[in-house]
Amino acid sequence: MSVRPARRATLFATVAIACALPSLAKDVLLVAGGTGQTGREVVRAGLAAGLAVRGTTRDLARARAEFPQVEWFAVDVREPATLVAPMRGAKFVVAAIGARVWEGPESPEFIDGKGNVNLVDAASAAGAAHYVLISSGAAGSHRDQSRNTRLGGVLIWKTMAEEHLKASGLPYTIVGPAGLTDDPPRQRGLRAVRRENYQSSYVARADVARVAVDALTNPAALRKSFALYNDGGATTEVWRDDLVAMAPDAASTAARSPLDELHWLAGHWTAERDGGVQEELWLAPRGNVMPGLARETNAQGRTAFEYLRREARDGGIFYVAQPGGRPPTEFRLVERGTERAVFANPAHDFPQSLVYARDGVVLRARLEGEEGGRPRVLEYDWRLIGSK
Repeated sequence: MSVRPARRATLFATVAIACALPSLAKDVLLVAGGTGQTGREVVRAGLAAGLAVRGTTRDLARARAEFPQVEWFAVDVREPATLVAPMRGAKFVVAAIGARVWEGPESPEFIDGKGNVNLVDAASAAGAAHYVLISSGAAGSHRDQSRNTRLGGVLIWKTMAEEHLKASGLPYTIVGPAGLTDDPPRQRGLRAVRRENYQSSYVARADVARVAVDALTNPAALRKSFALYNDGGATTEVWRDDLVAMAPDAASTAARSPLDELHWLAGHWTAERDGGVQEELWLAPRGNVMPGLARETNAQGRTAFEYLRREARDGGIFYVAQPGGRPPTEFRLVERGTERAVFANPAHDFPQSLVYARDGVVLRARLEGEEGGRPRVLEYDWRLIGSK
């Protein structure tokens, strides 16, 4: 079945540069999402700290009106090539981007997930000195985020971006805000806790911004992930003591798996075909395993299933299939491109190769080989559930 690819929308961000050239003595701070609700507060905090601030926005006119001292470029955070020039010369980066819709090409997968991954990679290539990611108090790999698919799976994709940052080698801080409010800063006590100990609360965006900017040069914030929340029973600066007492993230959490390069396969994919329904479900990579499940229900209601997994071992990546729960058949990854992967097992009857490729919210699979001495090809198209 042919599925029309989703219309490619352009998500624009902009990079703000001082109209008058900044003093060479000023360190450059790039704020990704600089005219978002939280990003504006980060821009203000950066300017107050004496930094030469660059920011990003989708609304050029509003950016110029609100921050007339800056000049703007348009970039697309989903397109890595557009991030090279803006990142050049930036000593610090604070990422405050986030999806505003839950479906389609501007959903959390493409902004909170891939957008942040692209920013991290660009910052790493540019040699940034410190990277602060503003994530969520409820995100993080200490929880099984794969079960939480609400709001476009935003916590899944934020967590993926966090793990990518940890594995990048960049000096980092991950700030996980509680529920965000527009209250002024320093109105209530402010606490920082490991997210394993975080329950639920609220925090002022302006407080998040001042902590994020402080973290750029605060040794106590280096390589730490924490939740930030307002506590009326605490002092406004107790968070500083909290960070000093907090241990850095365990080194093992930053270990990158080869499977991370296949994160684009994660999701619940479905298609209608010949009156029935075909599905593949892939959890996000974690460690050395990416579990999956396939199910096909025909027009008469009969169902077939297949246990699937991709795993990294023995110096390679393997696609393992167990139709109906039978003994496994393995295919080794032999080719990998941008959102494309080819697995092969020449000794198998059919297929001998599996080709997966993604185009926006559409996932395509092509099974190739010979059967009975004749060439045979099967093709599948699935659409990401929740997309339009």
